[in-house]
Amino acid sequence: MEFPLVGSRSLIFALLSLILPLGACTNTPLAERFSCSNSDWYEIGRRDGASGASPDRIQTYRQKCGEHLEAESIDMYTNGRNAGLVEYCTGKNGFELGRMNVAYNHVCPGTMEKDFLAAFDRGSRARVLEFENKKLENRIEQLAAELAGSRNVASDDKTAISQELQNLKDKRAENQNELTKITK
Repeated sequence: MEFPLVGSRSLIFALLSLILPLGACTNTPLAERFSCSNSDWYEIGRRDGASGASPDRIQTYRQKCGEHLEAESIDMYTNGRNAGLVEYCTGKNGFELGRMNVAYNHVCPGTMEKDFLAAFDRGSRARVLEFENKKLENRIEQLAAELAGSRNVASDDKTAISQELQNLKDKRAENQNELTKITK
């Protein structure tokens, strides 16, 4: 498909009108682009707390904003971060983070950390059990296939394979029982 030359000039003009303002932003100081003085510091702190960000994160904002970050903004950030930590430091979140193998930055207040860490450890254990069960399942499938096509396998070997297969199934069931208890 060919485009007429006039349409191409219009397209080029339209693209330039979109790109040129973006280039102008790069010369704007970071503090102004970040809008340090007009930001919702409570919400920024809440999001940081809810994501388990380190308390040192405020130092990054101080570096970016310099004198544009006022004491009142820091107080709002701190209050928001504390509210976010209430969301982050729950047992449910600890379990999911442990299950996903996400690192914990030791940010929960002492009153919440014990329950959070207990749930985090249960989630980590669940991840290990799930991974182990996948490995067991693969081996079970391998042995089952070996037995299914075992016309030329000696009966002693069939017995050994059958025994290993049963042991793997028992271990998988044991893991599944533990996993069920952990996830309740």
